[in-house]
Amino acid sequence: MNVDLRGVDYFTPRELVLGAAWDVAGFTLSAELGWQNWAALDQVASNVEVDVSLGIDVPIVTRPLPPPGFSDVLVPRGGVERRVDLGHERELALRAGYSFVRSPVPEQTGTTSMADADRHLVSLGAGFTFRDVGVPIGIELALQAQLLERRETYKTSPLEPGGDFTTGGAVYFVSIGARTEL
Repeated sequence: MNVDLRGVDYFTPRELVLGAAWDVAGFTLSAELGWQNWAALDQVASNVEVDVSLGIDVPIVTRPLPPPGFSDVLVPRGGVERRVDLGHERELALRAGYSFVRSPVPEQTGTTSMADADRHLVSLGAGFTFRDVGVPIGIELALQAQLLERRETYKTSPLEPGGDFTTGGAVYFVSIGARTEL
C-alpha cells in the first residue's frame, strides 16, 4: 500500500508591522499598521492519494481545488495603557485595544466554501505588579472579543458543493498569566 499526502494543514502569513508608542499625560498610546501576506498561500486543502492493491482496477476520481486566491490585508491596531502607582512598590496597569482585520478570503461562489469574515477585535486587560516580595511578580488578565461581521455567500450554481451560507458571530477569549524577573 502506498500513501502520499501533500498539503498545508496550518499557515501563518508573513507579517510586516510598523508601529509607534507615545507617553501622553500618564497614558501610553500605541498604533500599528500590519501587512499580512495571505496571497502566498497557494493551497488550503491537503491532497491525499492512496494506492491499494485490490487485484481489480478501481477508478480514481479527483476534483482538484482551485488556488484559494487569498489577498494580502492591512491590519490597523491601536491601544492605550494607563499605569497607576499603588504605593508600596505596587503598580496597576489598565489596558484597552482595538484592531480591524479584513478577511483575506475572496467571495466563495464556486467549488470552495471557505467561511471567513471581516472582524473587529476589542480587548481589555489589567496587570498587577508587586516588587515588595523580593522579586518582581506580575499577574495579568486579558479579555478579547472577536466580532465577525455578517457575510452572506451565494453560489453561482445550485450544483456547487456546500450551497449558500452565512458567516458571522463572536468569539471570546480570556487569558490569565503570571510573570517574574529573575
